[in-house]
Amino acid sequence: APGTKAVVFDPWFSRTGAFFGSWYQFPENHPLEAEALRDVTHICVSHNHADHFDPDVLIPALAADPARRLHIAKFTTSWFYDRSVRALGKYGDRVVEHAPFEPFEAAPGVRVFFVPEESPAQIDSAIVAYDDREALINLNDARLTTNQLHAIRDRLPKSLKVALQA
Repeated sequence: APGTKAVVFDPWFSRTGAFFGSWYQFPENHPLEAEALRDVTHICVSHNHADHFDPDVLIPALAADPARRLHIAKFTTSWFYDRSVRALGKYGDRVVEHAPFEPFEAAPGVRVFFVPEESPAQIDSAIVAYDDREALINLNDARLTTNQLHAIRDRLPKSLKVALQA
């Protein structure tokens, strides 16, 4: 509803594609960008790949609303945080890094947390959004362990859970 705070995950609305123009959304989604970001106060990005972390979308989105923040997972090193701050230039101070399983309120009654991979490369994270009744688990490209999936399950309401995997 208009005026309601909202959160968006990995907003990729590129007109030029990703990975040197070799990947595109199908069908095209760039006409939806303004509407998709209208009431967004929090943007969550799972990892640094161009089809998830898109400065051509993130910079104008942050410029449009001084209260808007970009939330990312805290990995074992600061590589993703450092890259995000550099890529966003003068909006780099809006990057908020979260420890694994550390929830924050993204909208009234809606909490979000990140679960970074435990793989040696550790370049991706799942994003989990939930309220008192339901949960959305966006696995993105993350390869989580069984123990991590159990830890997610144990932190969520015992009702409907939806997991998305690209």
